[in-house]
Amino acid sequence: MIFNFNFNFSIRQKLILGYAVMVVSVLIISLYSIVQLNQLNKLINTSLSVDSMLLKESENLLNSLLVQVSNERKFIITGEEGFKKLFEENTQEFNTILDRIVAVSDSDQQQSLITTIQNTYRKYVVLVNDGFFMQDSAADTAADNKKQQLVDQISSDLQDLRKISQRSLNSNMETSREIGRRGTQIALVITILTVVCGSVFAFIITQSIYTPLQRLKEITHYISHGDFGKKIYVTTNDEIGDLSESFNIMCDRLRELDQLTSDFISNITHDLKTPLASITEANQLMLEGTAGSVTEKQQYLLNIVKEDAARLIRLIDTIIDLSKMESGLLNYVLNPIDATYPVIEALGAIKLLAKSKKIRLSYGADKNLPAVLVDGEKMTQALINIFSNAIKFTPDEGKISVEIKRSQELPERGIHTAGSAGGSDGAVRISISDTGVGIEQEDIPLIFEKFYRGHTGADQKGDGLGLTIVHHIIKAHGGHVWVESKPGYGSTFNILLPVSPEDGLRT
Repeated sequence: MIFNFNFNFSIRQKLILGYAVMVVSVLIISLYSIVQLNQLNKLINTSLSVDSMLLKESENLLNSLLVQVSNERKFIITGEEGFKKLFEENTQEFNTILDRIVAVSDSDQQQSLITTIQNTYRKYVVLVNDGFFMQDSAADTAADNKKQQLVDQISSDLQDLRKISQRSLNSNMETSREIGRRGTQIALVITILTVVCGSVFAFIITQSIYTPLQRLKEITHYISHGDFGKKIYVTTNDEIGDLSESFNIMCDRLRELDQLTSDFISNITHDLKTPLASITEANQLMLEGTAGSVTEKQQYLLNIVKEDAARLIRLIDTIIDLSKMESGLLNYVLNPIDATYPVIEALGAIKLLAKSKKIRLSYGADKNLPAVLVDGEKMTQALINIFSNAIKFTPDEGKISVEIKRSQELPERGIHTAGSAGGSDGAVRISISDTGVGIEQEDIPLIFEKFYRGHTGADQKGDGLGLTIVHHIIKAHGGHVWVESKPGYGSTFNILLPVSPEDGLRT
């Protein structure tokens, strides 16, 4: 499934949008983390600066109160002024601690309780100070009871303050743990959603860029092989869409130029055949002495004219055939035949040529080969072109070998026999190997192009059309042809022909 994520955005805008989404996602996670950390930090500070302090100072107040009670009793028993002075210092210390507690307490319950402690403590101090100057034993007993009640009340309130502070501390710690746990979960969810959304978004943007580029690459492959009929259908309105539109216009122009070239070659070859026929006929009449006696030197020159005229006619016929092949006007008469028949006929046609260079020919074929659906005459023509090419580039006393066997490889389907040539039953493979000069690696992908001549064996004459015709004929039969070669080690041309649906066996 291809997502249509265009919205008239350019590639630059798509990339900026993608980066913006990632930046916003990171900002969301960062801001949330900052908020949670601030809240957590506030709770921790409250716990450390308020609750922990209240716990500690409550303990100090209780200890200070007990010391005061002890000093007050010692003064009453001994009457020494030192204990009275210590009591006054303890009172000052107690009030200082109370002031610190009042400054940091942050809850109404704590402040109310501290106020009660302050009031009760003032009563206790007033009562103690009054007792320092009283001599009535009955009054002293009543005052002692009252002071003890106040001390017990203060101690009880301090214990309550400790309990409240402890509960607040525990509550803050639990809240901190909950915030940490919840923050971790939410951050994890946000991170997962960000990764998923970012991945989907990145995939959509990548597809919107990669898919048309991949299509452009595929079409370029066809264009490089001379197929100018392919189109790129891209709905994007970005730079790739503009490139695709320009590419389609270029293909149309190339197709027009290719058609003009083909028409020009076709017309010029037809126009050349008529005067060449006249030249050939007149040359033959002169050789036969119709125009008078011919000297030996004149006969030699006339034979040169005859050979070159014949070669030019063959070249014109080749160009005409190729033009018909490219335009789809060449008719193929397909019959199920034994794959060895066109090979044997082609070998017979080039036998004398191979003998002139003392090139040995070897032939081998599997038994009971299945039939192939081919036009015997045109298949023989293709094989002759391959054999002639092998002989041309193989030095004297070299070797050319042919091997025919059944293969489970599936050839590419051709334009004429795609509906009739069966591929499910495998194919017949014809391999033609020579001990020639070989082909450079950079030449192999172009070896079947029109008028192309490789770097190896460049001194050899040729029109560069023989292998092009081979490619067209094999392709039209639903087959596939390719070459394997290494400079200095010869070449092997391989042909795959689909098995005929009738699967006739050679007897």
